[in-house]
Formats: sequence, C-alpha cells, structure tokens
Amino acid sequence: MSVIWYKSYHKTRLFESSAIEKMQTGPILSVNFLLGIDAFNRQEFFVAHDYFEQDWRRESSEIRALYQGLIQLSAACLHLQHANLNGAHNLLRRALVLLAPFLDSDLSIDLLSLLREASQLNATVERLLKHPAIQCEMPAFPRILKIEL
Repeated sequence: MSVIWYKSYHKTRLFESSAIEKMQTGPILSVNFLLGIDAFNRQEFFVAHDYFEQDWRRESSEIRALYQGLIQLSAACLHLQHANLNGAHNLLRRALVLLAPFLDSDLSIDLLSLLREASQLNATVERLLKHPAIQCEMPAFPRILKIEL
C-alpha cells in the first residue's frame, strides 16, 4: 500500500492509497458541484466558492480535500479579479497541492487540464510578484471542463 502526502493550510495530511481508491468509484455530480462548475466557468468565483463550500461542508470523506482545492482555486481567481497578487499566489499554491492527489480519480472533470491552467496562472503571478515592473499577459482564468465517464 503506497502513501500519498499533501499539505493543507498548516498541517500535513497522510492518506493511504486505498483511501484514494475508494474515492475513485464514481463521478461527483451533485447539483452544487455542477452549479459551482458553471459559476466558475462564468468567472463568478464568489458564487462558485459558495457552491463548492456547500458540498465541502456535507462531505466527511477524504474527497473534502478536492472540494477545498476548488474552493481555494475559486478564491484565488477572485483575488486576481481584485488585483491581489499575494492572496492569489498563496491560494493558487494551496489549491494545486490539494487537487493533485485526485489526478487519477474518475471525477467527471478534466482535472489535468485544470491543474495545468492553474499552474500557468500561478507561474505568471509569481513572475509579477518577483518583478512588479515587468509587463506580461495574464493567462486566461482556468476552466473546469466536464467529461463523460
């Protein structure tokens, strides 16, 4: 049995791979999840955050980390809309760490594309924080693509 580590806020959590495998039994298709995706893709990040948070509050299994990652990604994008680069950078890093363990899960979303786009956004934010005088094109906000399983 392998072990998967990821960091969340100020703690480090340990999941056994069997716990992750239990999460892979089917797609996440709650109404709040779907509404959250639609709001996120319309760049209504505060609304998306609220929808994902409703599912996060109801969930008691390790899948909570996925919801938490989506919540943090939504909040990061909201910070970017308000030109708060430091807040966006901190939340983007946390979101990427929380979402990464679910890459091999059947979640009804294209998590690989989402992580790739969020990573590109984070890299641009890092560049702007290190060199505020440079001008660069901010990549588009990530999109959450639904997939058919």
